[in-house]
Amino acid sequence: MIHAFECADCGGSFSSDYWRKYCEGCGTNSARSFRKRFKEKHSQRKHGVYPCDHCGNSVVRRKKSVYGFCSSLCRILSSMKINIEDYRAAIARAKNRCEICGTKPKGRRLAIDHCHTTGKFRGVLCSYCNTAIGLLKDSPKLAEKASEYLRVRN
Repeated sequence: MIHAFECADCGGSFSSDYWRKYCEGCGTNSARSFRKRFKEKHSQRKHGVYPCDHCGNSVVRRKKSVYGFCSSLCRILSSMKINIEDYRAAIARAKNRCEICGTKPKGRRLAIDHCHTTGKFRGVLCSYCNTAIGLLKDSPKLAEKASEYLRVRN
C-alpha cells in the first residue's frame, strides 16, 4: 500500500511504501526526521524546581501537583504524619540499629514502626522485627505467648 507524505525538512510531497521512505526532493529519511523533531520539541519542556511537600528540599518536576516528595522516605513519613526530625532522632537514639535485635540494616533503611490503631510513631526496626510485630497484631500478650512457646519448645 502506498501512502503520500509531506517531507518534514523541505516540505515537498513524496509517496512511500514499506520499502521506500526517502524524500525524492532532498533525500531525507522521513522517520529519522520525525524522531529528531519530536525529540527536540519534547526536550525543551520547562521543568520547575519546587519544594518537597514534606521536608522542603528542592525537587525538579514538571508540575507542582505531580511527585510532591523528594524521596520515598518523605512520602512514607508524610502519610504516617511523622516529622523528619523525629525520624532522624529515633535513628540517632537507636544508633542506626534495630531497637529489638540490634542488627544494622544491610542495603535498606530501618523500617518505621507505628501503632496501627492510634498511628503513633514508636521507633525504628529492621524489616524482620517490624514484620514479626505486625504478624503478632501489635499485641504484647501474643508476643509473650510466642516468647513462652519458644522458651518451652527449644
